[in-house]
Amino acid sequence: MTLKRFKRLGQYLHLNDEEARPDQQSAEFDILYKARPVLDLMDKFTQAHIPGCELAVDEAMIGFKGIFFLKQYLPGKPTKLGIKAWGVVDSANGYLLKCDIYKKKIRQQDLLRGEQVVLQLTENFWGKWHHIYIDSFFSSTNLMKMLLEKETYSCGTTRANRKNWSTEFRKPSVLKLKRGESRKIQHEDVTAVVWQDKRVVS
Repeated sequence: MTLKRFKRLGQYLHLNDEEARPDQQSAEFDILYKARPVLDLMDKFTQAHIPGCELAVDEAMIGFKGIFFLKQYLPGKPTKLGIKAWGVVDSANGYLLKCDIYKKKIRQQDLLRGEQVVLQLTENFWGKWHHIYIDSFFSSTNLMKMLLEKETYSCGTTRANRKNWSTEFRKPSVLKLKRGESRKIQHEDVTAVVWQDKRVVS
């Protein structure tokens, strides 16, 4: 197959029936209806693979240069322009267990967006004492406590100005740690750690 033909096939490839296109004015309209068959297929990924103890939640970019209101520009990502997605994977092998496309919906008022994403993606793994690893966008002491109540451990980097973060660690540079040194504080079931690498990691 020639490259030109391959690109042409990809240009006109559809995953859903255009003749069954839903009414955009209806309340049940799904903005992702074109890709819905593939997204629904992902719900069966956990039936094909039993994950190990350690799971990771993170965001990823699906490269896309067309016109679509969900398209985002994230300069810090290898793929800078495209559609943002959240995913939970098996840390041992990178197997994608669940994926959700970021749709700019209004979040629940009592939860941060990152907390809401982690809870939605990991719901099927609660009660099995999995270890969930997250970055500073998602992490909060509130989330750690909620996951622990659901018999799930969690660990993640955090920002020094994050709500409920230890006041002693608000300005980690004051601790004057040497490389490799760390300090930790325990409060109930949550441990706060500051570790000096090339820079301070909380």
